[in-house]
Amino acid sequence: MEQKPNFWKDAIKPSLIISLISIILSVLVYVFDLITIGLFAGFLIGILSFIISIVIFVFLLKAYRNDKLNGFMTYGKALLFGIIIAVYASFILSAYNTIFNTVIDPEYEKNIAIKIQDKTEEFMINKGLPDEAIEDAIQKSQEKIKEIDEKSIMRKTMGVFLVNFIMLFIAVLIAAAFAKKEGDPFKTAMQEVEE
Repeated sequence: MEQKPNFWKDAIKPSLIISLISIILSVLVYVFDLITIGLFAGFLIGILSFIISIVIFVFLLKAYRNDKLNGFMTYGKALLFGIIIAVYASFILSAYNTIFNTVIDPEYEKNIAIKIQDKTEEFMINKGLPDEAIEDAIQKSQEKIKEIDEKSIMRKTMGVFLVNFIMLFIAVLIAAAFAKKEGDPFKTAMQEVEE
């Protein structure tokens, strides 16, 4: 008798894969200090990371479809499986982020915020903006830097989990559309009756 796929168990390996790739990208950004290259570098890195997530999810969902579901998967099943992967991966990435920001480099977020503040100030000066506007921007930036110091580890971890999950959920919504492959509806219905 053939075993029925277990989404909860089967999602562990794909979530480890997507987490590992995300962590590798994060380490590359950290080592090469890519986030401070330019004023919009963080935004561009986020977009690139999102596109990579979609591609990885398409690959993972198609592999699961072909290996465990006889080559057929509805959009709903692809979405459900992808959401489970996203939940697991979000937990893993939150744990990594907590370790990174408490053990590896506790001052990273604050240092990045200061570097971005400096780049913003330089950009505003080069554009010839009035001193008042520059001072207001610096003051708002300094308030955000202060908030970074005041946030508890648990609050940061929950925020990271939520941001990761939302990003991965949106990636899954898109990837599931590419991974779905529906077979003959009659055969599918008969297969479900036989099980």
